[in-house]
Amino acid sequence: MSFLIKIFLCISVSLTALVGQADVFLRIEHPDASNLRYYVGDKLEFRTLQHPDVWRLEKILKFIPEEDIMITDAGYLYPHELHSTRYRNRKATNFGNLIFSLGAGVVVYGGIGQLYHGEYQASIMSVLIGSIVAGVGYALKKLFGYKKVPLNNNLSKAKIIDSRFSVPDSETPQLPIRSR
Repeated sequence: MSFLIKIFLCISVSLTALVGQADVFLRIEHPDASNLRYYVGDKLEFRTLQHPDVWRLEKILKFIPEEDIMITDAGYLYPHELHSTRYRNRKATNFGNLIFSLGAGVVVYGGIGQLYHGEYQASIMSVLIGSIVAGVGYALKKLFGYKKVPLNNNLSKAKIIDSRFSVPDSETPQLPIRSR
């Protein structure tokens, strides 16, 4: 009996995973950034064609793939109106956070070590070295933490993908009705 329950559980988890992959999302194709995907609830940082010098950060609320519209916090937006997008370079951001934490740790643990051996006196060397290392980590995160993806040229595209496998009612095949 327990073997049948395990098989049923495995099949139901597999089917749930397959159904969960069918979704609506915004896909940004660019040669340098391999197919970025933004789902409902994600925050998108972008510039529009009307205002190409202003970066906007908005949360995606809904996609309407039939009309090629995405609804954000500030209103609706067409994918072809996007001028460029920015996304986080996770490797550089994580490395910058690590170096920043290392610098802060040098300052804190240097002070704790001196406090353990006697009266606390902030050593200029531990504060200087820790702040320089923390500054390098912060600079790495800010300089290399974001990648910009220009859109609306021949190499890159933004489009709404609907993978829910829905068939419109007009294309649904009608079965002939038999009369008795």
